[in-house]
Amino acid sequence: MKWIGAGLLGAATQIASTAVTLPGPLVTPQWLHGHLKEVTIIDIRDDMKTFSAEPKFEVNKKAGKKNLVETGGHLAGAISVDFDKIREERTVDGVKIKAQLPTAEYFTKVMDNFGLNKADKPLVIVPTGESVDSMDMATRLYFQLRYFGEARTKVAILNGGVNA
Repeated sequence: MKWIGAGLLGAATQIASTAVTLPGPLVTPQWLHGHLKEVTIIDIRDDMKTFSAEPKFEVNKKAGKKNLVETGGHLAGAISVDFDKIREERTVDGVKIKAQLPTAEYFTKVMDNFGLNKADKPLVIVPTGESVDSMDMATRLYFQLRYFGEARTKVAILNGGVNA
C-alpha cells in the first residue's frame, strides 16, 4: 500500500465495496468484537515490552476487587506500532527538535516496516487505554494516516483501548 499517490484511490473504491463500514472515528469494544475479522487492528504504544507481557493487577482487599496497574497483552492479530517510530527528529536553524510530524517519505517507510502496506481492510487503532497519553498516541497516528493520504478514510480508534 502506498500512503501517497493516486494508486491508492483505485484500491479505496475496491475496498469500500467489500469492506465493513466503520460507524465513525471511534468504535466501541462491542462493535470491534463483532467485526474483528473485517478490520486490521493497529496496536500503538510507547513501551513495546507490554505488547506481549501479562497485565498486572493489584487486589484492593477492602473492596475485594482487582485493579489494573499495567496493561499487558494485545488483541489477537494486531499489528504492533511503536509510537516513538512515527515521529521524526528534525533540525531547524541548527537546533534538533524531537517528536515532529515526519516527512511523507519517512512515514511511508515506517508504515511499510510495520507491515501496514498490506492492510486491505479498514484500520482500527487500539491504544492501551491506560491514560490520556495512550489516546494521544492513537490520535496522532490517526491524524498522520489521514494527513499522508489514507484515501480509504476507513480509520477509527477503539474507544477505551485495550483496557476497554
